[in-house]
Amino acid sequence: QSLTYPYTGQILFQDGDKIWLAAPAQLGMVFDVGASVQSAYRVGRSGGLFGSLAAQVNAWQGGVDISPVILFDQRVAYDYLQSIAAQIDKPVVEASLTIQGTQVSDTPGQVGRLLDVDATLLDLTAQLQSFRDGEAPLVIADQAPQILDASAAAAAACQILSAPLTLSIPDMQNGDPGPWVVDIQTLANMLLVTRVPSGSGEQYQVSLDATVLQPFLEGIAASLERGTENARFIFNDDTRQLDLYQSAVIGRKLDVDATLAAIQQKALQGEHNIPLELVYTQPAVGNDATAESLGITGLVSDPDHSSTYFNGSSTERIQNIQTAAAKFHGLLVAPGQTFSMAEALGDISLENGFQEALIISNGRTITGVGGGVCQVSTTLFRTVFFGGYPIVERTPH
Repeated sequence: QSLTYPYTGQILFQDGDKIWLAAPAQLGMVFDVGASVQSAYRVGRSGGLFGSLAAQVNAWQGGVDISPVILFDQRVAYDYLQSIAAQIDKPVVEASLTIQGTQVSDTPGQVGRLLDVDATLLDLTAQLQSFRDGEAPLVIADQAPQILDASAAAAAACQILSAPLTLSIPDMQNGDPGPWVVDIQTLANMLLVTRVPSGSGEQYQVSLDATVLQPFLEGIAASLERGTENARFIFNDDTRQLDLYQSAVIGRKLDVDATLAAIQQKALQGEHNIPLELVYTQPAVGNDATAESLGITGLVSDPDHSSTYFNGSSTERIQNIQTAAAKFHGLLVAPGQTFSMAEALGDISLENGFQEALIISNGRTITGVGGGVCQVSTTLFRTVFFGGYPIVERTPH
């Protein structure tokens, strides 16, 4: 059997449904005829005289089993295994995700495979030394890419680019700014694809570029900001209660960081109409305030001592007086609060409804915007003075 094994034996290699069969001779195992003859020739021709003669007699009478000389050339086996490796080995391929314009494409990755020829050769040598048919296991190392599949990230990118993105104020009312629409091409330009850890590997993560979104949101923040305003009331002399004159205004301010987070989260969820995140501030005095709750029981100053009149004034001056007086109508001043007429009046300009009329400037009477406002301030001064309230600061013409 040893003599024929190199040529009749079979060694099996298998990888999945792929099978390779090879005779040991194909793997470098051969019967060395010359060496075997030399081994037989040496029977009875070595050792001392009597030992040699005894060996010759035994060989002549009963024969002698001579083990054949088998050679194994590992270089041949190595080359054979390399030919198998050429059919097994595959490189590691990372999954890819690309965005061209508004088009998204992804390519799956590939698990790398590598036949360990040296380790396989050790197992093959052991199998050949047994002089038996059998399988020599292929030692194959698999190497997974960091990212094998990019389809989920590609789907997320496609979802974001499926429609324009609309940002708006929650419960938008007449006069509110917006909405703001980001078209698909601009969204594509804002898309970021980054690699992030995931388990033992990584994954692609799709997001919108915060360095572009944040300046945009900061740019619209001013138009969204609104200060709080207390409700304004008129004291009803008949009922001794407050009648609502002007509703309170709830203050609001854009929360840029929260809006950024909401956009990132909801865009990935396929939402394209995203409300802005606003921080609201309630006014100190709402529409439901009462005279009792505010401690208002009546007039604090006698109008007979503080009233002034503007009969005979020009149309422009009358408009200025009415516009300025309206700024204070129903305005609440809390106990301990310092009231500023300039702050309540705001900018005296044509844009704010004031007209050009005669004014006193540097001791001279000239035409200027807001002529007549000084009478409103004088009337207010008299009211406060005769009401017994301290004057903190006053500037005459």
